[in-house]
Amino acid sequence: MKHCQNCNVQVRTARETCPLCQAPLTGEGESVFPKIKSLYSQYTLFFKLLILATAAGVIVSVAVNLMIPQSGLWCHYVLIGSVCFWVLFVTAIRRRTSIPRGILNQVFWICIFSGIWDAITRWHGWSIDFVIPCACMAAIVTIGILGKVLHLPPGEYVGCILADAVLGILPLIFYFANLLHFIYLSLSCVAVSLIAIVALFILEGEQIRSDLARRFHV
Repeated sequence: MKHCQNCNVQVRTARETCPLCQAPLTGEGESVFPKIKSLYSQYTLFFKLLILATAAGVIVSVAVNLMIPQSGLWCHYVLIGSVCFWVLFVTAIRRRTSIPRGILNQVFWICIFSGIWDAITRWHGWSIDFVIPCACMAAIVTIGILGKVLHLPPGEYVGCILADAVLGILPLIFYFANLLHFIYLSLSCVAVSLIAIVALFILEGEQIRSDLARRFHV
């Protein structure tokens, strides 16, 4: 506690002057607010080992690829995969305060990176045949279950389910464009997404309308 000679009061603060008269304070100060450690500071060793393992994997893959050039140029796949992993990992950490938003964000980046990865590897279609529909369906079910089990406010997860369901309708475009080799997962994803949208408007219609009014100021 610090002491103000003019006001004759004890002040619990880290500042140098009195908040009342602005006179210099004497004594040892302390902050009113607790110091919250960042996630990195709490698990410093884990993050360092993870960074080391990622760097070592990339370096080893480059070295092995140079030793056996006849195997083709594949080390850049390891590099791109490592970058994708860290983007998703960092995104998940930053979104940890809102689980539904974190899941929705992960689905978005998984869809983007899987499409890029598929294109880089001469496009086999596995990203739109399997990854995108599976990720969207899993997210819809997971967010819905977590919302009920964790007793989250509807405003925290309803919008995320709706956004993910809209994303889950996109495979219908791939279907009509004849880009799919395996249609069952994509059509299942569209069906689940449409059911989720209808269920949300029936069960949580007021919440959706209030969210839309708040976001678009209508």
